[in-house]
Amino acid sequence: MSEEKIFKFRIILDTEEDVIRDIEIQDDCSFINLHECIQQSFGFSGVEMASFYRSDELWEKGEELPLIDMGGAENEAPGLAMNDLVLKEHIKEKHERFLYVYDFLRMWCFYVEVIELSEAKPELDYPLISFELGKAPSEDSKEVDLFDDIDLGGLWGSVDKSLAEIDKLLDEMDGDEEQTILKATRQKIRSMKRV
Repeated sequence: MSEEKIFKFRIILDTEEDVIRDIEIQDDCSFINLHECIQQSFGFSGVEMASFYRSDELWEKGEELPLIDMGGAENEAPGLAMNDLVLKEHIKEKHERFLYVYDFLRMWCFYVEVIELSEAKPELDYPLISFELGKAPSEDSKEVDLFDDIDLGGLWGSVDKSLAEIDKLLDEMDGDEEQTILKATRQKIRSMKRV
């Protein structure tokens, strides 16, 4: 019988203060288990969407490993989902890296690296937090602003036309969620134009 293997991950929250957790977890767990461990270790609720992204030594974002299967075209095979992705099938060596993004409105970003591969210690219950540095901020401490990255420079001549198009779309829509988004967009554009 082979010994149970453990991955030790170092997780660093992208904040001004140093907030680090080392998590040890069995290699036969799925990425959903790692997701849940990260949430618990940083004191987050885990109710928002999240994704892991394969990464490299420069922390560039690669292939997405989403929380749920986001589906594809009708004739495509089912997509990836964390629950179906076993750690040992996707991690082959020490120092493999992932970006983990939680809450796509607040964009909490975590740097995740495999720092050790080892045999499980029978006296320990896994998963576990083996190192903790810094106090994690409140999950709601980041502001939600959907419009910070929008650059409307040079577009003011067509803003009135865009606002008219938004108004027309609002008249044609039935869905409350879509109307709410468009109303917020219209209001934000009007407020930016006044500046």
